[in-house]
Order: sequence, then C-alpha cells, then structure tokens
Amino acid sequence: MMNRGKLLKKALLLAASTAFSVVLLDGLLWLVHPLPSGLSVRWITKTDIPGVKQQIVFEKYHDLRGRSWTQESQLQRPPGTLRILVVGASTTESPAQESKDAWWGVLEERLQQHPEFAGKQVQVLAFGQGGFQVPEVASWLKFELHELNPDLIVTLVGINDLTWPEHSDTDLPGVYRLRGFLRRVSQIYRHVSVVKRKRDLVRGAAIRWSSAKELKEAAGRLRTLPLREPATRDPDPLPRFVAGVQSIISLARRNGIPILLLGQPVLWNERMPEAEDSVRWFSPYEGKVAFQASGGWLYRETQRFNDAQRKAAVETGSCFLNLEPVVPKSLEMFFDDCHFTDAGSIKVAEAVLPAVVECHPRK
Repeated sequence: MMNRGKLLKKALLLAASTAFSVVLLDGLLWLVHPLPSGLSVRWITKTDIPGVKQQIVFEKYHDLRGRSWTQESQLQRPPGTLRILVVGASTTESPAQESKDAWWGVLEERLQQHPEFAGKQVQVLAFGQGGFQVPEVASWLKFELHELNPDLIVTLVGINDLTWPEHSDTDLPGVYRLRGFLRRVSQIYRHVSVVKRKRDLVRGAAIRWSSAKELKEAAGRLRTLPLREPATRDPDPLPRFVAGVQSIISLARRNGIPILLLGQPVLWNERMPEAEDSVRWFSPYEGKVAFQASGGWLYRETQRFNDAQRKAAVETGSCFLNLEPVVPKSLEMFFDDCHFTDAGSIKVAEAVLPAVVECHPRK
C-alpha cells in the first residue's frame, strides 16, 4: 500500500511538472515567436498533369487561398471591400493550380472588372481541404465565419459525400473542433504543425496529384475493385449530406449572410469515351467497402446529390446554380473525375459570375 502511495505521488508530481513546463513553454512562444492560428504554406512544385501549368507556386495563408490574399492580409474584412468566401473540398482547394488559375481566382478577376462592382475592392477567399465532406466544412465555418465576416458564401460540395462516406460513423467534426481549439490557444500546437508540414514537403506527402503517373496508378487501383452498381446504397449517404447542407444554410442565415450553392460538375456521364473513362479513379463506398462503378452510375448519383442541393436552396430561399450541365464533360475541362484544368476553371468562373452578381447583397 505504501509503495502504491509513493508511486501515485510521483505520478501526480510528474504530471504537474509536465503541465507546468508545457504552459511555460507555450507562454514563452506567445511572447517570443508567436505564429498565426491558420495554416500558412508556400511551395513550388512541378507537375505533368495535362491541362495545368507544369510548375506552380501553391500558397495558402491562415487556411485560406486567394488571388489577392497574402501572408500579411488581415482576417477581418477591410472597409469598402466585397468579400466572398468559397468553401468546399479539393475542387475548391485546387492543389494543382496557382491562385490566379483556380476558378475562384479567375472569378475574383472577372468580378473586379464587372460594372456592378466599379470602384469597389473585390476579394474572393477560398477554404478547401482535400477529402472534406459537408460536416467538416460546416465545422470549419462555425469557428471561422464570425471573424471572416463575408458578404456572400459560395459552396462547392458533394463529391466526397457521394463517393467516400466511410467517415459517416466517425466524429471527424469533433476532431476538427479539438484541432481548432488547440490552434487558437496553443503556440506549441502551431509550431508542431509547421514542423510537420515542412517534413511532409520534404517527403512529398504534402503535395497530392503531383504527376500524371500518380493519377494513372490511382485509376489502375480502381479497376482492381469489384464492379457494382447498387440500386440503393446501405447506408445511403444522401441524408447525411442534406443535413450538412442545411446546417451550412442555417449558419449563413443566422449570421445574415446570403449563400450560393453550386451543384458539383463532373466528368462522369451515361456513356463515356474510352479516353475520359480511363482517367477515373474515384471509388464509391457502401459502408466501409469500396467498389468500382461505371461513369453512368456515378453520373446519376451526382444528379441525385445536386437535386438535393437544389431542393434545399428552394426551401430556404437560397441561391443555387447547377454547374453539372454547364461544364463540358471533356479532358479539356477535367484532368480526372472532378478536378478542373485551367480551361475548366475559366469555364466555372464564367458560369458562377452572373450567379454571384445576382445573389450578392446590394447595399
């Protein structure tokens, strides 16, 4: 019993001293070398992916990308600026493109030239994270929306909810809330995140879709999966997606911010030429099991998800634009299932422009 008491005291003393050391170190970092809360990275990468530039400078500051967004930019909206916040997954993050070539970068340029915004500064900010589904996007917005205070929110979501709903039974929003909390209060966490990012850059793990070879290998892995085209999916990922979309709409309305929902455009079609079909690598899931489906089946699923967004927009008086029939289904527009080439980004921006003009608040 005596030994147990001594061990307990030692354990408590060790825990207390460790906690004190962590708090002390964190305090010193706040005083001596504070880092901003959002992830900021800049790298130069080469790629041979068709349809995008062979060398790009990828920049993300405070978790955001933007044509005119720099490391010195303030999170609070500058006076007299029309700020549009675009949120989504990798089709918003655009990791294979520079900011000026991504669809939201082209959109900012076109909006700045539009007569509707003459004499006003236009700023389009993009938050996207590869693999994110609607609940993760909603969680991010809950923490960041108040400080960013945009005039308009634009969403491009659904591709990961449709294909990869294997996270449905996990608590990724809870994990993101914990990460967000640590990022706000802990300089140690921010410094460790920077070190990890630099390590990933050295290993090449931070850059996705950096070569045509990687995309071809992913397409090859898809062909090894069993071919299935279920009439219904069990569980059906659509209700979770709809709930997430409704959550984002409700958040925007509570903050008095109009929202424009964009229907996801894809390369998938009922009948796909061999060249287009060969670049597909997205494997849908049913529960935890991945399977291979035809482009036609995926196209019909996309229609189902986009129709659900349209219905949510109508029911709440929100704006909606379905990009799916607008962007031509060709390798000139897409370099894989859903990611845009530079030409595809221009096409998306041209389609979104009038919808933003119509949906943005006129003051």
